[in-house]
Amino acid sequence: MTTNSRPQADGAAWKNSFKKGANHPDWTGKIDLTRELLKEIVTEINSGDKSPTIEIKVAMWDRVSNEKGTEFKFIRVDLPMKKQEKAAEEPVDISMEEGDDVPF
Repeated sequence: MTTNSRPQADGAAWKNSFKKGANHPDWTGKIDLTRELLKEIVTEINSGDKSPTIEIKVAMWDRVSNEKGTEFKFIRVDLPMKKQEKAAEEPVDISMEEGDDVPF
């Protein structure tokens, strides 16, 4: 799924009905990665940054299934927005000169 021209992928997780011990996950599910998001991940890998990891943002919402009424987590993943370089702005002089009155 793409929103605001940013590639995203959606998925869901449900309570693990097969949990038998503390080493089993509490929730299981899947995320369907879009080709568009995968291409952006590959672009990030090839960007020249030598970091061994790539950050992926995860957001989750509590939901209830319409079919069975079971609780689940709706999951959305995407890459974080890159920090935009701010254009250098000239400072604005807001000092008051002698004799200036406050307009209230």
